[in-house]
Amino acid sequence: VGRELAAGKLLNYDFGEFLGRPIFEVGTYAALYPVTGLSYAIAKALGDERMIVDVFCIVHLTGAAFALFLVARYLGVSRAFSFLAALAYALSGFNLIVGRSWYYVTPYVCFLPVAFLGLLLIMGASKENAGSGGRWTGAGLLCGAVGVSLYGGNAQFWVYLNLFVVLFVLAAFFSSHYRLSDLWLIGGALSVTYAIASF
Repeated sequence: VGRELAAGKLLNYDFGEFLGRPIFEVGTYAALYPVTGLSYAIAKALGDERMIVDVFCIVHLTGAAFALFLVARYLGVSRAFSFLAALAYALSGFNLIVGRSWYYVTPYVCFLPVAFLGLLLIMGASKENAGSGGRWTGAGLLCGAVGVSLYGGNAQFWVYLNLFVVLFVLAAFFSSHYRLSDLWLIGGALSVTYAIASF
């Protein structure tokens, strides 16, 4: 796709799989996902455009480690244990093996802790000083994580990400950790999220 775009052509069908698939179909290919273009540019700069999948996975697993580190630090875990948790999560056997077979699963490995950090910021779970600015930041993180991740590929894992978000919200609601205004903010953020995903 990158070579075709550089040549001024828009290749919109892949005849290399089965009887052919549309390349720009959202939820299967990651052609419209911004990190795909970035990964292609980095792989080309490294001298081998075939490294695009490796770069794609490394970028997302690095982002996953950073996001989980931020979640752990937000919850009050020490830096050392936050670092260990981040490495254990990003480099877990499941993430490495499934990411090796299905590269488009790695965006969800990255966006799951981002979505949880957004939910934690909205509800201000462990920080007394998490005011409305933190709540709006959380809404933006939730919106971006769930909305943009659909373009990373595999729609099945996008549904799983949404299920995890809903389960998190239900568990927090029934344990009285959310105020009604939090639920309105989460509902609004998810509405914008699904609008982003529908384009």
